[in-house]
Amino acid sequence: MNKDLLFYQLSLVGKALTAPFYLSKRKISFRPTFVSLETENRCCLRCGHCDLWKKEALGSRMNLAQMKKVILDLKDWLGFFQLNLTGGEPFLNKKIIDLIKFASEKKISVWVNSNGFVIDQKLTAQIVKSGLANLSISLDSLNPRLFNHLRGNQRAWEKAVNSLRMINRSRKPRSLFLSVTCIIMKQNLEELEKLTRWVQKEKLDAIFFQPIWQNFGADYRAEWFKSNQFWPDDYQKVEKAIKGLCRLKKSGYPVGNKISDLKRFMEYFINPIAFGRKFPCLVGVNSFNLDLSGNVRLCFNFDPVGNVLKQKPGEIWNGKLAQQQRLEIASCQRGCQVLLCNTSLEIKETISILMKMIKKIPGKFLR
Repeated sequence: MNKDLLFYQLSLVGKALTAPFYLSKRKISFRPTFVSLETENRCCLRCGHCDLWKKEALGSRMNLAQMKKVILDLKDWLGFFQLNLTGGEPFLNKKIIDLIKFASEKKISVWVNSNGFVIDQKLTAQIVKSGLANLSISLDSLNPRLFNHLRGNQRAWEKAVNSLRMINRSRKPRSLFLSVTCIIMKQNLEELEKLTRWVQKEKLDAIFFQPIWQNFGADYRAEWFKSNQFWPDDYQKVEKAIKGLCRLKKSGYPVGNKISDLKRFMEYFINPIAFGRKFPCLVGVNSFNLDLSGNVRLCFNFDPVGNVLKQKPGEIWNGKLAQQQRLEIASCQRGCQVLLCNTSLEIKETISILMKMIKKIPGKFLR
């Protein structure tokens, strides 16, 4: 049993119970739940639902030594934590394996989300030996022609599927959690259940679903969905598809989302504007996001609140800029709570998880 991981998860559950009330004090003592470090802002695909690949590459970027220093500072501040290495496409950074090894040796749980395009046999061998805890590869359809169109590359489907299979064959049992991330959109509604069954057939660990959102990197517009080519225009199909996923999850299929998340997706697709007004946003107390230059954001839609090359992470988190921005974030009504990095547990669900986890604690720790 990994005691550090268990007590870390317990702390997250406790935070989920108390975080909604943080604004009443107008100051928090929580530490972040979700820590991300951008390792690359380039991408090898041209996805229609993302604008990040259209942006110019940052001129200033941390080198490997600086990233390692940041990880050590985070470790000193947080103890055990989960580190999400992000992009662009993270594996375009030639030093990422060194970074994963370094972090995992420091007992940090490292997660990566990839499109799988640059993963070959050589990189597969490096990944499974690196200590990486969790790898998720994007796959929105089992139809190669559709998926290649969505991702803007004629080899995207082949590369994603081959990457999943290579890593699955090469990994040791329970050494690397391997999953699929799928965006729910107009074009794939009728095959979400089929994709879930395929994940189980391939003996992958899970599939996580993410509703379509405004293009990442684009300027926000409240009614973006009305002109978005991926937004479902038939709610009955949405409801049928998501209820199908709920049934599969209850039947034991590896749907990674919580039932409460899937139900929220249905509310979101009815009206994303109303959805944003209904659920409070807690990203201000959950997220600590670093870009390639070392800038720290609580939310990707807001300005940086500091830079880890100039300040310690804890100083930034508890600083005046961060405290002020949390109040703005808490009143934001964009509806980003539907994103995988920003979902929260319902109280009833949280208590249930807490009770199950307490039972896992060895008796000697309770005496």
